[in-house]
Amino acid sequence: MGDTVHYRILDVPDNSGAQLFRIDELTGEIWPNAKFDREQKDMYILTVEARDNLPSALPG
Repeated sequence: MGDTVHYRILDVPDNSGAQLFRIDELTGEIWPNAKFDREQKDMYILTVEARDNLPSALPG
């Protein structure tokens, strides 16, 4: 139907990287806001939501 999907970062467990990433809300592309040091932290887990403006197909 040509509806736009919007993306956002919902969660970064323990807020260890909440300010370290940014997301393009229209493309879902994620970029770092800082330089990373793999010796300090070797992995970040992000939860990303993709949402359109259509009604939910799930009941209730």
